[in-house]
Amino acid sequence: MANKSVLCFVSGDRAYFTTCNLEEQAGDEWRKPITPNCNDADVPYYPRNKDDFREDGFPKWEVSVLKWVCRAVQLETPDAHWGPFISIHDINNGIAPWLTSGNYWQDEDGNPIEESHLASPVVIHPWDWQLSTEVVSIMAGTTKEEFRYVIESLGGRVEEIGKLGE
Repeated sequence: MANKSVLCFVSGDRAYFTTCNLEEQAGDEWRKPITPNCNDADVPYYPRNKDDFREDGFPKWEVSVLKWVCRAVQLETPDAHWGPFISIHDINNGIAPWLTSGNYWQDEDGNPIEESHLASPVVIHPWDWQLSTEVVSIMAGTTKEEFRYVIESLGGRVEEIGKLGE
């Protein structure tokens, strides 16, 4: 499997990483608007059917799970600010970060940015996350190694849970 594991879903203290292309990775309810803590959405699809495996028996892609905790900086998922206006598919296309500090949603003066002003946000690439006291944002497409580095740099911990389907 040549593709790196990249962030494709966050729910509670679990972060899910796929080796599938983000555009192709899916899950139940991923195109519907999200609700708090992504409760309506399900974990990413993982290889289950015959078509999901190569001729040699190995899966075409894998989905792995990390458990994370970071108490020094409060990191929020997009549902806290976008509510029913964004889907998992949108997040994985760079509309918003998967995890961010509250300051991400403020202007330079610290005033809240209205959600209506976020309708056409700038697409931020995974390597654009910042480590500062002002803003932390972790985008879809961030590798497991980058994710671990950011969380641990913020005083948090990351634990490998395993692969879905094993």
